[in-house]
Amino acid sequence: MLACALLAGCGDPRGRLAPPTVEVTLANGGTVPSPGVLRATVHATDETGLDSIIVSVRSSDLRIAEDTLFFPIDAFDDSHDLEWLVPAGLADSTRVQVVARVVSYLRFSASDTATGYVRHASQTAH
Repeated sequence: MLACALLAGCGDPRGRLAPPTVEVTLANGGTVPSPGVLRATVHATDETGLDSIIVSVRSSDLRIAEDTLFFPIDAFDDSHDLEWLVPAGLADSTRVQVVARVVSYLRFSASDTATGYVRHASQTAH
């Protein structure tokens, strides 16, 4: 009898709870203009429901350091297009990271990071 109970718990993998999924995508192939606007898309899903999304943006010189907390519009499949102002004067090749951390209703979490680099307009024009 005990063996049947143990086997029942190992059966269908769809019954196991999993953390949410999240993906961060930077616009322009990760090229960050200075001055300009950094654009990113954050997409998150969870079969039990998304509680919150925390997005952090940091440049390696810390001239950009922002955190944003928001609550999903669709609790199961949510996507947001986000923008941040990039100040003038960031050095060429300054690293800029966008990190999204998603928390589900069951308190599971997942994160994803996208990294871009500052390129001045004179270097990106053809």
